[in-house]
Amino acid sequence: MSDTLHDPFDAPAPPAAEPFAIGYRRSNGEGLVYGGLMFAAGLLVLGLFGKARILTSLSLIPIFVAYWHYPMVDRGQPQLGANKDGLFLERLGFLRWDAIAGFHLRQTSVRMIEIAVLDITLTGTLEDAIAKAQVFPFWRAVMTRCWKVKKNQDGQTVLRVNLHPLNGEAEEIVSRLRAFRPV
Repeated sequence: MSDTLHDPFDAPAPPAAEPFAIGYRRSNGEGLVYGGLMFAAGLLVLGLFGKARILTSLSLIPIFVAYWHYPMVDRGQPQLGANKDGLFLERLGFLRWDAIAGFHLRQTSVRMIEIAVLDITLTGTLEDAIAKAQVFPFWRAVMTRCWKVKKNQDGQTVLRVNLHPLNGEAEEIVSRLRAFRPV
């Protein structure tokens, strides 16, 4: 037995900083990508065999939708991660920990759909915060991504990361990030 008593009102110890990387949930995007390709194939078949050029041309729309949402079914590329080198965002690269001023998790619910957005406030510009930029093929530049850059009222750069389509609970992701950068 231990000689010291544990105070039940003490805050739990913060989690240890462990590297992690997560991608999109399996169910996200499959309907849009595979359904879009099937719909495009149907339009192409009807357009080519029915000699209706408008249907053949309209098949480009579901092909573009499938192309745009392809990162949601690509299991080989993590979307968000962290290690001692920094915070990783896909198609952006690693952000230095000292370039991050703080995290703010916003959670809302719309018709039984949970939406979680993580605001990452930077101390300077996005270009200055990048420690190691990610190199990616040019054709991935126009695909969907889980983050976007905004400016808040103070003029600070804020990265808004959609956590709800990612594989993991929003609170757990934020606590794992705070283990590396307790702000």
